[in-house]
Formats: sequence, C-alpha cells, structure tokens
Amino acid sequence: MPVRWPALALSLVQGGLGSAQHQLLHTKTQAGQRAQREADRLDRFLEQRIEDILNRLNIPSRSDIDRLNRSVDVLTRKVETLLARDARPPRASRPTASRGKRG
Repeated sequence: MPVRWPALALSLVQGGLGSAQHQLLHTKTQAGQRAQREADRLDRFLEQRIEDILNRLNIPSRSDIDRLNRSVDVLTRKVETLLARDARPPRASRPTASRGKRG
C-alpha cells in the first residue's frame, strides 16, 4: 500500500501529531510484515532451487539425509529388539502329556 504523503500532511495539520504518528506506525508495521512474508517466500524458493540442483548432481539433500536417518533409527530399534530377544535364556520346556494313540 503506497504512502499518501498529501493525506499525511493534511492529517498533521488537522488532527495533530498523534494521528500522523499513528498512521506512520501503522504503515511501518504493514511494510515490516510484507517484507517478512517476501523474505520467507524467497527463502523457500532458494531452498527448493538448491535441492533441485543437488538432485541433478546426484548429491543427497538435507531432507534426503533426514529421511535416511529416520530409516536407520527404525532399523536400529528392530535389530536391538531382535538381539535382546536372542540374548534371553531359552524357556525351560515342559514335558507334554502324551495323549497319543496306543498301539
């Protein structure tokens, strides 16, 4: 939203300095918010472009490495579970009652 300097000058004359200060603060706030939105948008764009370039060069991106780390964590937990299960002493087998056929 462009600043309308004639309106600002008129506001100074008619409403005093308080009104003009309020309008300037409001304009400054809006400009800051817009600048932040644009900076965020530019950051996302650059990240995507860099990731595309890395993919073309067959170099893993941060998200690729993060995904691999999560997979390794899952596999590590599974291996640890299997190792812990194999490390337990075997259960004592109970003799089974024979209900078999006599012959």
